[in-house]
Amino acid sequence: MADLYAELQQAKIKLISAYDRLREAGVITPEQYQSICDLMDNLDEMSAEEATARLQEWVAELQRPGGVDRSDGRR
Repeated sequence: MADLYAELQQAKIKLISAYDRLREAGVITPEQYQSICDLMDNLDEMSAEEATARLQEWVAELQRPGGVDRSDGRR
């Protein structure tokens, strides 16, 4: 079980690092970055259903009009 926990922590660090690079490149806003960091910090306390719903909401936000403009990474 300790190995699974360590793997989850490593995966969270990799995800946060990737989102930090997106923030630095201007692809996501600092607020969006903080939102995903908060989600990763609280992931251990959520059910799989709740985590999935929060991730789907986050992805939907990026896809809404006014979300990320994929042509230049800006809103």
